[in-house]
Amino acid sequence: RPTAGLVTTPGGPNECKANDQIFQDGEMIENMTENPCEHCYCMRGDVVCAVQECGTPLENTECKPMPAEPGQCCPSTYQCPNGTVPAHVLQATPNLKPSPPVAPSYAQIKPG
Repeated sequence: RPTAGLVTTPGGPNECKANDQIFQDGEMIENMTENPCEHCYCMRGDVVCAVQECGTPLENTECKPMPAEPGQCCPSTYQCPNGTVPAHVLQATPNLKPSPPVAPSYAQIKPG
């Protein structure tokens, strides 16, 4: 006899197949793309990818980002009129307006 008030529904397929592997719901899928700014996850049976945006740590300055290191998404150094400065120094400098948070954009990649 079923318990009163308990409703059971069959679970849908929450696993994803990508790169000839099975991933569980919520699991990060490594090496889905060659773009280090794209992060893919298994979400309720679908592979969903979010694109990371780097933003600008210094607005209204003459500093320009240097190319990111291989395998990294965002630059770690900036070229400024007074020389090359690491990004963590720029972000810790007082009296600078921080950049607004960047919302990730989502795209679905079809299994293939």
